[in-house]
Amino acid sequence: MAVYGYIRHSLEKQELSAETQQFGIEQYCARLGLEPPSCYIDPAQYSKKILWDRPAGKELCRAVKRGDIVVVLRIDRLSRSMMGFGKILERWQNQGVIMHITDFAGGVFDPNNPMSRLMAHVLMSFADYQHEMIKQTTKEGLATTARQGRQTNIHAPYGFKFEGRFDRRQNKVYNAVVVNHEERTILAKMVELRAEGYSWVQIARYLNDDWKVTKRTGGKWGPEAVIRATRAYLKLMATEANAQSRNGGVPQPEGEDFDEVYEEEECLTKEPD
Repeated sequence: MAVYGYIRHSLEKQELSAETQQFGIEQYCARLGLEPPSCYIDPAQYSKKILWDRPAGKELCRAVKRGDIVVVLRIDRLSRSMMGFGKILERWQNQGVIMHITDFAGGVFDPNNPMSRLMAHVLMSFADYQHEMIKQTTKEGLATTARQGRQTNIHAPYGFKFEGRFDRRQNKVYNAVVVNHEERTILAKMVELRAEGYSWVQIARYLNDDWKVTKRTGGKWGPEAVIRATRAYLKLMATEANAQSRNGGVPQPEGEDFDEVYEEEECLTKEPD
């Protein structure tokens, strides 16, 4: 059984300097009768990275084995978020590594102890909750941005394009999402051919050989790309029809109300393959 200490430098140089953390870890190990720890030290700027993506953290993760002990002075030295801490805890629980956090009440996470495992599962549940809340907040933010007709992706959805517009209130230019009529014509033709009984392979062959149109990237159409694009276009048509019905039958102006399209179909947030 080996004992390790993990230290991450802090901007609070006096209170949480590397020397202060190492002294606290060594004192903790001495009180518990553990052997002096081998310490791994990371600089402060790696706080946003998960432990195994930090230089010293990566070495520590490679070194630990089942039954080993890792001591950390404060929980925020390992991770600044509950989600990140949950990932580390889960990994070491599965490896059989025992973790001690000196400033955490009951902060001994021993995979062989039932009570410790229960506490670990509770903390990992909080980490999952935090992850879901972040996803929900991000989704709502993207939906609001899309509803305003603003850019939310690197590439415009197929059937749309970005167009620079000036926002007088914020006094700056932004990329609005507007209809790409050329791509819409291609999508409409796919739907038309499918309705006439063409197979997906035949539609791709028609686009490539007869109509001689390529994908946005310049490559040839394949059956899978045609399927994704056609299904996305049908969902888009339904979304636009719903938007018009909510607006009393008046077509929605370009650059607005694309949130459902972005949320519903991944194909629209990426170029078809």
